[in-house]
Amino acid sequence: MTIESKNWQARDSRVSTLQVFGTVTVPQTNSVPVLVKSARPAAFNHLSLDLMVETQGIGLQVLTEKAVAYTQPSGADITGISIYYKDELLASIDTVEVPMFAAE
Repeated sequence: MTIESKNWQARDSRVSTLQVFGTVTVPQTNSVPVLVKSARPAAFNHLSLDLMVETQGIGLQVLTEKAVAYTQPSGADITGISIYYKDELLASIDTVEVPMFAAE
């Protein structure tokens, strides 16, 4: 099964947190997308994440767009992110935004 996604972004404050976020189309209103750090090996300065879809309670079978986010402490100079769904590459983020205020 494939899954649609869009608007993937990554921001690193270089002070406190790295955030990765995007939008995922899930098959039911009670489906909750979750990003978790992947166990698969990643290249140096690269973060691999797995997209999981959890079901909570009762919902309607309607395609629904939902926001998904991952946060971890800053510290590593991460320059790229790969997001996998069911062991297939879903998205790649090649640019990690660093806000201007983070450099001060």
